[in-house]
Amino acid sequence: MAKVSYRKCNACKQPIEIHKNNIRDVVYYKKLYYHSGCFVEIATRRSQSKSKTATEWKHALEHIGEFEEEAKTVLTTRLVYKGAKDDLNDYLLAQYKIVSVADRFWQVLSDLNNGIYKRKRCKKTPTDVVLETWKWSQQNLDAIARSNRLNHRGPTSDEQRLLYDFAIVVRRIPDFMAHKAKQEAAEAEMKLSKKETVNIDYSKIKIANNNEGLDDISDLLDDLI
Repeated sequence: MAKVSYRKCNACKQPIEIHKNNIRDVVYYKKLYYHSGCFVEIATRRSQSKSKTATEWKHALEHIGEFEEEAKTVLTTRLVYKGAKDDLNDYLLAQYKIVSVADRFWQVLSDLNNGIYKRKRCKKTPTDVVLETWKWSQQNLDAIARSNRLNHRGPTSDEQRLLYDFAIVVRRIPDFMAHKAKQEAAEAEMKLSKKETVNIDYSKIKIANNNEGLDDISDLLDDLI
């Protein structure tokens, strides 16, 4: 079943039901959400008023399709982020001995999504990439944790270890992306190789009868190829 999210309509104040894979009948205008029907109603009323914003609302009404498309773009981006965030949260709770993931972690993650890391500009990194890199790095992270415990250094709890490991994961993102690109290239080459392989339809090879053999099967195969 598709996940459903909700936003409050700025006109009727009732919830707007948002289906991740079928976003429709919702308008995003000046950072506010509206049911499309509610938006038409309020924009029509205000465009016919004598207020200073009448022309502005008239323009919005005439271009409602653009604001519906903007709603799809904004909501898709936010729902994808939320879905990836939920998946990462579940993974971390399963891997580390913690009750919940600290707010500080989510703030750093949000900054990374927006292209900021340690108060410096960086490449925007989606949460799903962080999760993939984390899974790829987990075995190495666990090995580092064991070494730290044996040498009495590093984080003293899993709560502290989370941000410690996060820093390692961020540094490993370029390595993971290179690994992923190499893997995808190999898979693409394998698929191409399979397509180029000649498939012989043996149903086309007919034997006349038990007394007649094929004088030269190689000639027949050459014909088929």
